[in-house]
Amino acid sequence: ERLLSGLRTWEGVPFADLAALGLSSDHAEVAALAADGLIAVDRDRLRPTDQGRLVLNWLTSRLALA
Repeated sequence: ERLLSGLRTWEGVPFADLAALGLSSDHAEVAALAADGLIAVDRDRLRPTDQGRLVLNWLTSRLALA
């Protein structure tokens, strides 16, 4: 729920809120999506880029299943 709603805000979602999913700034899927330009990884949070917002449902699914 936090992932789903957090990615829909400009602030994104703190990695602390994603710990239960095992997501962190050095997670392989996070790195791959960042390399593809779909997400931005800030110091302590994850947020979608403008390009990532275009595929937000797909992006959320990828992260939730990572």
